[in-house]
Amino acid sequence: MQETHREIIIDGYNLIYRLFHPENACLLSDLREQTEAALSKYLQKRRLHGTVVYDGGTVRGSSFRSGRIDTVFPGSGTSADQWIIDHVREKASKACMTTVVSSDREIRQFVSAFGAGWMSSESFAEELGRSGCGFRQEKQGKKYGERDHSGKNHETALDRREIMYWRALFDPEK
Repeated sequence: MQETHREIIIDGYNLIYRLFHPENACLLSDLREQTEAALSKYLQKRRLHGTVVYDGGTVRGSSFRSGRIDTVFPGSGTSADQWIIDHVREKASKACMTTVVSSDREIRQFVSAFGAGWMSSESFAEELGRSGCGFRQEKQGKKYGERDHSGKNHETALDRREIMYWRALFDPEK
């Protein structure tokens, strides 16, 4: 990551699915907690500020601050991708001080057009693993949704709030 960049915006679930390859069902809230703990150490060590953005949250959205890391759930009306794009757009000429971590091609193209830097989630996961911040990327060989030879699907469990979010988003009755 370039030294001139002072803020990191992270596409949260995009990074989580590069960091973890859970063999058993695991709550996304636990994965978020582990990821944010490692990110907090990484940001402290490099004297950077970071914002991790996750899809979901309440209708109005919610955000939390813990040390050098902000956690944002944009709400049901805005995706994490759109929040990241809007945030970089609002920075205008200061966008060059921002690095966005995402493997989403559309996000990378947009933030580059506004002068922000970007890093793929895969590359950042490797950097986080090498950083000595108490996180080691597990290489379990199975990715989210992938099946092993037994036919078992390797997906993560959703917590109640996440289930409500997805139901509200896709429920045709509402």
